[in-house]
Amino acid sequence: MALNITKLGRLETQVGLVKGKKLRFLGQVGPCLKDNCPIKDLCQYAAKNSADSRCTYAYVFLSSLYREWVDVEYGIGDVLNQMELDRIGVHLMPLYYQLIRFHMDTFNLERTTYENKAGGKFEYPQFKSIREVLHQLRIELKELNLEKKWEKKFGNDKALPSPSLDLLNPDNMQRGRVGAYEDMVAKAKAGKKK
Repeated sequence: MALNITKLGRLETQVGLVKGKKLRFLGQVGPCLKDNCPIKDLCQYAAKNSADSRCTYAYVFLSSLYREWVDVEYGIGDVLNQMELDRIGVHLMPLYYQLIRFHMDTFNLERTTYENKAGGKFEYPQFKSIREVLHQLRIELKELNLEKKWEKKFGNDKALPSPSLDLLNPDNMQRGRVGAYEDMVAKAKAGKKK
């Protein structure tokens, strides 16, 4: 697979090829908001963002999830047609970007509701937006039948790509892709048997 990881999240619409099919990606990542970022006090990427204007938190989230879907060896890119690859890059990834942005916006909220001057309680609108994005994601995943394609290729041995919004947890950053270590050990053992 020829995925140019440096193009992901930039204003590049074609980010590589998989088995001769184009990988199109519209999950462009906005700039690091630096001091205006709602997660600036916890972001372990803040120092890195000075060299790259993209929000690294959102970039890591999107690029790892995208690679899990379209990678030939670790994902199902080899069994997807051009339309399915396009929908992952053009429909799913922008939805996941919205999800991560709403997550960042609500990160510091101490409550899910607020009171107006008259004393009425209201839910922050971001939470409704999060539910709507999650609903749209479920629709896309179901229409693309990605779960069945994943199960057909990997059976029950490998979990579906799933977004971890706990990217601020340093333990999660060290682990990387779920199952990567196990895959590496299995390959090493297979190589020794030859």
